[in-house]
Amino acid sequence: MNDRIKKLTAVIFVILVVSIVLNFFGCPGAKRDELEFMRSQVDSLRVGIKDFLVASNKMSYDNYVHGKNLNLNSLYKKCSKLFTHKNIDLLNDLLKVEQRPERRERLERLKVFIYSEIVRKATSKLSDRIENTKSESFIDTEKGSIPFYNMFSLIANEPRQSKRARYYKSLNNFYKTLNSNYIDYLSKQEKIIIDSLRFNSYNQFSAMIRSEDFLNFKLTVEGFLNSTNDLYFTLLDDILRINKLNRDNFYRYDIYRILRSEKFDKYFKKDSLISIWKKSFTAMGIEIDSIRNLRVDLENRLNPPASPARQSSLYGAGGSVQVRRAGKNPRAACFAIDIPINIRMSVKPIGGFDDYAALFHETGHSLHYVQTTEEFLEFQYFGNSTATESYAFLIENLLDEAGWLKQFVGMKTSDIKSFIKFRTFQRLYMVRRYCAKYLYEYQLHDSQYTKQQLMDGDKSLNIAPKKYSEILSSILGYKAIPSDENFYLDDVDEFFYVVDYLRAWFIEAMFKTKLRELFGNEWYSNNALGSYLKDFFQYGQRYSIDEFIRKIGFIEIDPKFLSNEINSLRDFARRRN
Repeated sequence: MNDRIKKLTAVIFVILVVSIVLNFFGCPGAKRDELEFMRSQVDSLRVGIKDFLVASNKMSYDNYVHGKNLNLNSLYKKCSKLFTHKNIDLLNDLLKVEQRPERRERLERLKVFIYSEIVRKATSKLSDRIENTKSESFIDTEKGSIPFYNMFSLIANEPRQSKRARYYKSLNNFYKTLNSNYIDYLSKQEKIIIDSLRFNSYNQFSAMIRSEDFLNFKLTVEGFLNSTNDLYFTLLDDILRINKLNRDNFYRYDIYRILRSEKFDKYFKKDSLISIWKKSFTAMGIEIDSIRNLRVDLENRLNPPASPARQSSLYGAGGSVQVRRAGKNPRAACFAIDIPINIRMSVKPIGGFDDYAALFHETGHSLHYVQTTEEFLEFQYFGNSTATESYAFLIENLLDEAGWLKQFVGMKTSDIKSFIKFRTFQRLYMVRRYCAKYLYEYQLHDSQYTKQQLMDGDKSLNIAPKKYSEILSSILGYKAIPSDENFYLDDVDEFFYVVDYLRAWFIEAMFKTKLRELFGNEWYSNNALGSYLKDFFQYGQRYSIDEFIRKIGFIEIDPKFLSNEINSLRDFARRRN
């Protein structure tokens, strides 16, 4: 009897266990079918997103290079089912059951991208208007009608301070129109982020995009600024003296002239740019001409005027701003249209070291994208941009290497010291400027400030322009004037891209330290360098920030490497022999 009871009890126990397992986990076959169905849905989503990326990147390229109208709004309408809350829910459901780390990482990146595109889709009409306004606008000046994109080059090439001031102020009316569009654009972005996507603030949303703790990063930025204050203002006083200025009569528009430094143009000639560019990479073991998937556009273009209707749609019937297709943007740029099979560069050589720096910077991006072997969309396009910006700065900063200047540019030793002294100031100025931008943007979007305070059209309520002008002028040392406030929204990077730039500057100095350990001080002319870099490039966007730093050979970002490099450049320039 006892044996029968024991057997019956055992049977009941087994039945209960099976029942509990089935209730908790469901039928394994049904669960597997549900998992595969969700995976297939996400795979279809990936195909649609890849097609969208190729189309949008090509449209941006055509706008930048050929001056064609940007109409991303129409593209978002065609792809209206891609960037939706429904697809966010799909990814979250799949994340609940997906176990493999790589699969989960891809899903997380895809989700972050869709979040950002939901915001961009909702504001695409406004962003199109802003970009087309820039590319179509000509500014009336005493020197004639000048494309907006060429105005800062005009200021940089003007030796007389009084004229620089007039050119600078001639932008006032243009920015009144542009900033009204920006106010609508940023207000709508914040509304979508907070009301629709349910984030607490623009800052919280952007911190997710950048994978960064913004408060800790603020402390890092402030620490770098404090540690470089004395050096920066010493360098500033020196370069102002060379340019017959001082801090009492130094204005923002003067910096364009100071950074132009045309005395070195004889070494950075327009006609030599492509030859020096190719020879530099050959020395690294990289043959530019053999890279089949990289196309370089070198043509110069200026397109005909826009129609009167187009003029009126942007500015109304009158005003000092004319609308015409301004043609090719003068700045070198890289477009990763279809990674890795269709990478394009736009170059419009005009001469000067900045021309060379821009081309080398964009080549760093291009080599990264074109040598990517990652097959997954998420590791080709998504994730943070710190790694690709680090590669770009590494290649751009060849211009700081005395040996490279002598070997490839043919610069005299005395001029090398003078040029590196100038570059020391330029690099520290740029990093501090982006530190200032970060501190301003952190306040601009912080939840403690109301939208009315920061972006209300009523000047009496709008504190953002003055806050922008105050922060940048105090950190960079120029005297603030009302026209500086024009840039308080145009100088803002979407979703804090400024963070990727700053991290990249810090990491690039660390990376270069490692390259010198491996290849010596003339690392840039070691034929093995190309293969070494390719080992980084092939992983595309796969690395997180921490993984990227570990691969280089460090544990965490340390801005001291950049401070040390800038001090080393200054010491080199001060040597007597």
